[in-house]
Amino acid sequence: MSPPTGTQGSSPGYGRDPMDTPLLAVLRRYEQDGYTGQFDAREGAIVHCFSCGSDGPATTCRHGAVRRLEGASDPADMLAVIPVRCPECDVLGVVVANYGPEATVADAEVLTALERGESRPAPVVTPGTDSGPGAAKEDG
Repeated sequence: MSPPTGTQGSSPGYGRDPMDTPLLAVLRRYEQDGYTGQFDAREGAIVHCFSCGSDGPATTCRHGAVRRLEGASDPADMLAVIPVRCPECDVLGVVVANYGPEATVADAEVLTALERGESRPAPVVTPGTDSGPGAAKEDG
């Protein structure tokens, strides 16, 4: 199965309204899929890996599809969850960044670098699954 390549709505399991899925549910699903590391956006389009302490350009992080979420009570609460792989220690994890009016400079720079495809798309999908990591499972 190929990795997700688009933004929310383009991969199986990603078709739900961004306001329908709470952040914790998305993070738990990523964790179940092996994305246990934590990353942070830093100014200059830098991604910091908390597992090994490395800082590197977002363009060196292999990443999956950006999952966008909005606050149900306040649509201005806009978050992006991006599955990434550290180029130094190879740990899988996620970057959680604000976008829209609440975005920091660091968040905006990292998201811009990743969404422009300046990063190498990564096959960071758990083998044998039909949907991208972090995608809500369909009830059926």
